[in-house]
Amino acid sequence: VSRPAKTYSTRALGLCAWFACASLKRLRPSTGRRRLGVLLQASLADELPILLLHDLQHRTTTRQRNSDLLMQRLAALLSWAARLVGSKLRIVELRREGAKSLVPELMPTECGCFEDMVSIVNMKTGFSALFGAEVTAPRVLVCAGVLEEALYPCHDFLRAGAGQVGLVPHLCGASGRAGELSRARTSSHLEEVLGVKILESMGAASTWLVPDGPAFAVSTTLPQTDVSIAVESADGMELSDDQALIMSLLLPPDVSSVRLVKIGIGYTSALKFFCTPNVGSFAQAVGA
Repeated sequence: VSRPAKTYSTRALGLCAWFACASLKRLRPSTGRRRLGVLLQASLADELPILLLHDLQHRTTTRQRNSDLLMQRLAALLSWAARLVGSKLRIVELRREGAKSLVPELMPTECGCFEDMVSIVNMKTGFSALFGAEVTAPRVLVCAGVLEEALYPCHDFLRAGAGQVGLVPHLCGASGRAGELSRARTSSHLEEVLGVKILESMGAASTWLVPDGPAFAVSTTLPQTDVSIAVESADGMELSDDQALIMSLLLPPDVSSVRLVKIGIGYTSALKFFCTPNVGSFAQAVGA
């Protein structure tokens, strides 16, 4: 015995249509995200690279041990980038709603009005404001107030269509929370899972971001890593920038300097050292 086909009243169909429209409204990007999508699509007609400043605020930068050094690095990079705005690259700041941004203090005043150099987009906590945007930038260099939170913009830029996304770990801050991921693990996830280009220095980052632009003037007084590394060896070897980056990422955040004494090669070609880290400013621990 076949049952008669179900029939639906006009009122029920109307309620279903109203519910579907209400759901679509909830899924629409926020005003900030729509604004960023329009901003990027309009400004990247010539596919300029982007220097992205993600949630750089006083609260996150001043809580870490090397806050002054981080601010000096960011100021040096922005001084180089500000002179290329409009012709070689574009600077975009993703600013958390209600937060006090550090970027206006770091921008060079001689390069013009801040609003003309930096495009500001407000975002909510945990978002990079890129949902629904289409990005045609060939390269995006991310600087974040918290390295962990750089996962958001890096993932979203790659999903939105950016050619490549790069990051310098020492141009990002730390959250200081008890369960914070180590810089080595975060950098490894960015590189091996998301496909982000991990760059070893500001000089390498500037060359990667703007290959045909002016070279970044590397200051001899500004350390490229957060840890001072001294190498002692019979052959007078020195660590490369890549090796120094890996070494500094592996060490705990409370290590300020380290002394490496090179030992024999042995049965492999891997470099081997006895390591003596300097913890904080006074205490010293011995390890191998």
